[in-house]
Amino acid sequence: MSSSFDGIGEVVATFLVEADCELEPGDVVCLTGDSEVGLGTSGGLFCGVAVTVAEDGYAAVQLDGLAVVHY
Repeated sequence: MSSSFDGIGEVVATFLVEADCELEPGDVVCLTGDSEVGLGTSGGLFCGVAVTVAEDGYAAVQLDGLAVVHY
């Protein structure tokens, strides 16, 4: 048996995904426009972690709480 801390303090909001951005769940995202997220640029400030990415151009982004991220 193992412990899991997933979901502790989780706050999630929905954002548009930047055009031509191949975002995947677990990616760290930056604000790239008005209510829009993407992978950002080197040295950019991140705002959260993509939890889900829909084919219709929206992503659920975790803004607070414990998260597992790609590096």
